[in-house]
Amino acid sequence: MRVLVSSFGSRGDIHPFIALGLELAARGHSVVFALERPFIPLAADLGFPTVTLTGDPSMLAPHADLLREGSNALASLTLAWRIYIEPTLTAKLEELDAPCRRADVVVSPPVHVAAALAADRRRVPWVSVSLSPAIPSAELDPQEYPFPMPEVLRRLLNRLAWALGDVFLRRVADPAVNRLRHAHGLGPIRGALRVDAARAAAAALAVSPALLTPPPDWPPTLAVTGFCFWDAPDGQDVPPELGEFLAEPGPVVAVTIGSFDGGSGDRVARFFQETANAASSLNVRVLLIGPADARSVDGASRVLAVPYAPFSYVFERCQAVIHHGGIGTLAQALRAGVPSLAVPWGFDQFFNAAQVKRRGLGLTVPFRSYSRERAARALERLLADNRFKTAAAAHAVAIAAENGPRTLACLVESVGHA
Repeated sequence: MRVLVSSFGSRGDIHPFIALGLELAARGHSVVFALERPFIPLAADLGFPTVTLTGDPSMLAPHADLLREGSNALASLTLAWRIYIEPTLTAKLEELDAPCRRADVVVSPPVHVAAALAADRRRVPWVSVSLSPAIPSAELDPQEYPFPMPEVLRRLLNRLAWALGDVFLRRVADPAVNRLRHAHGLGPIRGALRVDAARAAAAALAVSPALLTPPPDWPPTLAVTGFCFWDAPDGQDVPPELGEFLAEPGPVVAVTIGSFDGGSGDRVARFFQETANAASSLNVRVLLIGPADARSVDGASRVLAVPYAPFSYVFERCQAVIHHGGIGTLAQALRAGVPSLAVPWGFDQFFNAAQVKRRGLGLTVPFRSYSRERAARALERLLADNRFKTAAAAHAVAIAAENGPRTLACLVESVGHA
């Protein structure tokens, strides 16, 4: 079976598909990756044939602070669509045409509308793989509500919030997508950015059911496979200073703002510095993982800043993780059984942060109101209250029993062999 796997965005949007590609290749299938240039080496170094796509997440870098100003997912997603996704849509469609012709199955996330369109254009079965659990349901809060409410009211508010968000995103994305579909002789669609199981030959959510039990109003054909973990080549050397820092006695907290390369900006620099100050006041060492802003933090010997480190290695050696609420980072923290302080700034992070708090896996502080004082109070609670550690450890046990790549590969095979 010939499988074309395509994604774009940040490392967190690519790594799960690398895990799937490795599983499919181990089963004897031919796998080609279509990725943007910064991520071609991730696949090529593993021996996969590659196709280079137009675009680069650094297109968003000049807007980094603006991207993080919002208090919900819609503002950041709209900005990403207008600056990054829509301008590269036509080019990506043409670049995917030839590899689509040679494929038996196309696999991509639903937000990668060029891949879905290319598969539709060449009548190749498309498998939609969502990495984000932010899928509308009356049972799921789109983000954390500022006050408790009766369950009936909460469900009504959820329905309204999800419906308004869907209308908003359709107005943002559908016109451009349907113009492109019309130009290629394809009929219009509704909700181009939505997880729509009806449009795909198969649809999956690559998230652990331990984190999110599928609610009854999700599409019955949506398969929940488990997380697909991959964050470093086998045998990657860990820098000596990192190993030594983590081996020192005393608690360590890992801090990351996500794998989005446009991580720079005054707000991010302040986030790292405030976090280092908060941890210092609690006599906790800090490992900062991220852009140059992290490496300019003043923290003497109790702070180590690195541009990148495999979360699978780092998190299990830490007592807590402070992160942006990205699903890939949260998944690695749960896999390690470590509590989280989620500091969401955009996209599905607000939804994920709500799950962290609702399930007792940690605490949340919005990025816009993050400060040394709020970080110190939250971190002190995380380290002192064993209930957070117990909840995270229980999720780690459940996740260890899953095999997301294998389950997802079976779904892809069922489509390719149909």
